[in-house]
Amino acid sequence: MPFKYSTLALLFATLVVVSACACVTTDEANKNILRPSIVSIVDDICNARGTGFIAEINGDRYIVSAKHIFLARIDPGPSIEEAILFLLTGEKPEEKTGDIRILDIDGNEHIIHIISYSDELDVYNNPECDWIILSCPPEMNYLPALTLSTELPLYGENVYWAGYPDTNSGTIVTECSIGDVISDGSQVRLDSPTGPGASGSPLVDPDKGVVGIVTQRTSGNGYGIALNIPFVYDYMMKELNADLSASF
Repeated sequence: MPFKYSTLALLFATLVVVSACACVTTDEANKNILRPSIVSIVDDICNARGTGFIAEINGDRYIVSAKHIFLARIDPGPSIEEAILFLLTGEKPEEKTGDIRILDIDGNEHIIHIISYSDELDVYNNPECDWIILSCPPEMNYLPALTLSTELPLYGENVYWAGYPDTNSGTIVTECSIGDVISDGSQVRLDSPTGPGASGSPLVDPDKGVVGIVTQRTSGNGYGIALNIPFVYDYMMKELNADLSASF
């Protein structure tokens, strides 16, 4: 008799544990997996906020984001006031300096620097260039890294974008679907709205990896537009390898 009661108790306990595990949906699991890889970006020169994500590329860890966040740093150029002052007095504008700061999921601040980007600066007419690769500090090695996908996303495919669409809400992870391919294949539309600060957010298929980077949104409904990572993957790797070779 005691054995039977013990067996029943064990079965009951097992059912309770299984039931508890069943409460964690696939959607929530995917969100929890993504969040630790996402960082909030603050650029002191550009006075801009955005999103980035930790990615493993060729066995090394980087932070990937959207290049347009950093255009004022990459190609600052003089302001109208500075240009007029230079013409009148010959006084050159002061060199703009400042740190690119990021906050990780635990709220820790890190300083990073730019590793690679396309030399084409007009990302609005050349959306395939709206990517940038930045350093990933070694003290962030405990955080998981995402993988860039080489497999094209499909129309209607369910994916997640994860980022910081404003300064107060923390990490947002939203399920959405892939829409039309646009811009000669370099971009895809999303069926989910994005907001200011979401630029640089990864678009992730849990089975494929990062299939896109949120770069724009439509003016009408605010739905997101993402750079199609598999479409530009070879181009990104060529630029990264060239920039790394030039660094040594």
